[in-house]
Amino acid sequence: MNYYYSPFFNGFYPEFATAPEDATPCPRERYLATRNPPLGKIRQPGADGLPELVDDPAYQPPGLADYVANKHAEINTWRDSQELLPVEHAGYRWDADPTSRARIESVLLAGAMPLDYWTDADNTDRPMTLEQLRALYAAIVQQGGRIHDRQRQMKTEVATLTTIEAVQAYPVGWPIEEPA
Repeated sequence: MNYYYSPFFNGFYPEFATAPEDATPCPRERYLATRNPPLGKIRQPGADGLPELVDDPAYQPPGLADYVANKHAEINTWRDSQELLPVEHAGYRWDADPTSRARIESVLLAGAMPLDYWTDADNTDRPMTLEQLRALYAAIVQQGGRIHDRQRQMKTEVATLTTIEAVQAYPVGWPIEEPA
């Protein structure tokens, strides 16, 4: 398909469409190269009346602060995903997501177990007393504290980085322990 280019409207028109009076045939290669300008470029009429790409004077490339903000968002996403993971306690894995925490909290507020068991993250019923449920909840809260502490540590470390490359290279997650 051939396209026409209008310098006045800075737009392309298929050959079968009604094009403005100033439209001229645009070579396929030029059309493909200029139809979707990349970030930081804009299309404008060239000296030959055909489209060309030039630097966008309004474009501000992302700076260090933008990369830090993006890394903080990545850290927040990591934190949120960690808070959804099960917690290891008393030899079993237990759901620790907000819904599970709310269920535990409601039982603790009531002060009595509705049943003599609690279902673990592997969907197995385990005998459970109110005191054991309190201990499970404490383990969930403690894990949440570790997650919060780690995300604060990462944000503090990212804030000390001085180059975009260092921010991009910063690994989000739990530190990798080196073998002894």
